[in-house]
Amino acid sequence: MATENPSKFDRIYWKVYKIFFGMALVFFAICGVEFWIHAKEEKKEIYSWQFSGVVSNIHTPGHAEVYVSINQKEYCLSHYQTGHKLQTSSKGYGFYSFIENGDSLIKQKNKWDLKLIKKNGKVYIFKSDYNN
Repeated sequence: MATENPSKFDRIYWKVYKIFFGMALVFFAICGVEFWIHAKEEKKEIYSWQFSGVVSNIHTPGHAEVYVSINQKEYCLSHYQTGHKLQTSSKGYGFYSFIENGDSLIKQKNKWDLKLIKKNGKVYIFKSDYNN
């Protein structure tokens, strides 16, 4: 039984296929590394936050975005409600459903916990999966 040599077209087709597949792998590897670096930098920034004060403004420009203003500085707290699975005493709801203007919010530097003190004095401690 004789084996056929691949035609010139078949050889070119496989070269193009290999080049395209290789480029796709490199692209996805670069995207993965970029995502990992960005997530690590964001985690470091959030970990270094320190604030204690009365919430003067809350706005949610998007479905999964929550911004609060404390002491004339704005903080994006969306990472606590979506990716970090806060445990609360209120059957799994994220803190964003509790927070209102006039409540106090406290976060210590180099800790993940958020302490929410409602206007009526009730205290909620939110613990993130990132706790050390």
